[in-house]
Amino acid sequence: MGLDRRRFLAGLTGLAAGGAPTTLGLAQDATPAASSSRDADADFAILQRDFLVGIGIAGLEYGTKADTLPGIPGRQYFLPQDRLNYLASRGIRSIRLPFRWERVQPQMFGPLDRAYLGTLREALIHAARNRQKLLLDPHNYETILVDGTPQRLGTPELPASALADLWRRLAGELSDHHDALMGFDLLNEPSAKTVASETAWVEAAQSAIEAIREIDQRTFVFVEGWQHASPFTWAATNPNLHRVVDPADRLVISMHQYFDAGNKHRGTYNSSDGSFAGEGGDLGDDLKFLGNFTTWLREHGRRGHVGEFGAPNTPDWLPTMNQFMDTLISEKIPFHAWGAFPVGSNYITQLMRAPDGSDRLQATTVFSKLPQRDDRRP
Repeated sequence: MGLDRRRFLAGLTGLAAGGAPTTLGLAQDATPAASSSRDADADFAILQRDFLVGIGIAGLEYGTKADTLPGIPGRQYFLPQDRLNYLASRGIRSIRLPFRWERVQPQMFGPLDRAYLGTLREALIHAARNRQKLLLDPHNYETILVDGTPQRLGTPELPASALADLWRRLAGELSDHHDALMGFDLLNEPSAKTVASETAWVEAAQSAIEAIREIDQRTFVFVEGWQHASPFTWAATNPNLHRVVDPADRLVISMHQYFDAGNKHRGTYNSSDGSFAGEGGDLGDDLKFLGNFTTWLREHGRRGHVGEFGAPNTPDWLPTMNQFMDTLISEKIPFHAWGAFPVGSNYITQLMRAPDGSDRLQATTVFSKLPQRDDRRP
């Protein structure tokens, strides 16, 4: 079961050249069997029930320059176990865990680095002990290095097949940890800095899904929207994203949203003290942007996910954070707040405990959204 790949790529070529959307044809067998769709819906319902509220853990992906690769744990990058434990103690079972593409695969189309791969395995094993699930994503902060030089996916220097090769290898190594896998997030925030075009991103995502499905039919695959997964003009920015299909029907579309309107919603929040003044957007606008995404999901019959959002740890931001999460919960859209940074980091959306050991304000807000559940539930 799968796509007629020649027709899929021909359709994308036509779109890139300005052809009508109807030029892209899918093979009849691209539609998943009804039984597999039912199983996928049941499994996603478990994520919506038990893993709806999550947090991203930063650290394994640190280092954007060649001299930080492969890197030394505790110096260039940071292991997640302490934060997995802290979040588990607060009831967080859903974790988005970034990693660095060039660390796990130092050479394009080359073998995986056994030591760094072992770090991902150890994280999965640790998460399983905590009854947590991990969403793994190559998280490159707008820089993908090939032989030390930044390149864009979908170019001769970094073809779409490179992403497929990465995920084929990772699926082969990690899919046996299914109980601790929430999913595979194909690439963090694809944009013009890391991918040649929106159509190149759609092609790369489709290739990666097909590569994963050669090995793994069970793990959900998360595909982020083009241009940083931002929702502000979602439909216009992602004219071809709805054409990505998964023969296993375990596809989830992911977006990211930040609220610092004064800083173009980049999530960096210019005010050093986290002040709302001058940066806080209109709450109605923030929910309208979210609505752009949820409307698109309904129109195309897709499952959704919010992979990043966050705000400074000051009271002014609480109404925005609360209403945003309440809306996601009402829509049953799983989400990951960003993020749990290494202890000692003062990043403005830090969700790890404060230096005095107390929970931070926005972390407490996220924890408050956890559903009441029976801890005896497996």
